[in-house]
Amino acid sequence: MQGKVGMAVGIFDEAGKDISETDFAGELVCTRPHPSVPVRFWGDDAHGSKFLKAYYDTYPGVWRHGDFIAMNPRTKGLIIIGRRFAPSSLPRLSLLACAEMLMPVYQ
Repeated sequence: MQGKVGMAVGIFDEAGKDISETDFAGELVCTRPHPSVPVRFWGDDAHGSKFLKAYYDTYPGVWRHGDFIAMNPRTKGLIIIGRRFAPSSLPRLSLLACAEMLMPVYQ
C-alpha cells in the first residue's frame, strides 16, 4: 500500500504478516526509509538503543509506528483506530489506550 505522503506504509499483524488488503486491523508500519524518521531519542545512548527498541524491535528493519489502523478493501479508505499505549513504568493492564479497547470490535 503506498501512502499519500510518499511513505511506503502497510498494516502488519502480530506475526509481521502484511494484512493491508484485508479488513482486519493491525499495526501501521513504514516498510521503507522515510525522510521524517528521527535518528534517535534525546538523551539516548550513542547506538540509539531506546529508539531502536521503540520502533524497530517488533518487526526488525520495519518502522512500527505504534498506531492501529485498518483499510476498507473495497474503498481503500483508511481508519486510524488509535494509539497503542503501554508505559513500562505502569502495570500492563492499569492503563489502556483507545486502540486496545477497540481492537476486539474491529476483529
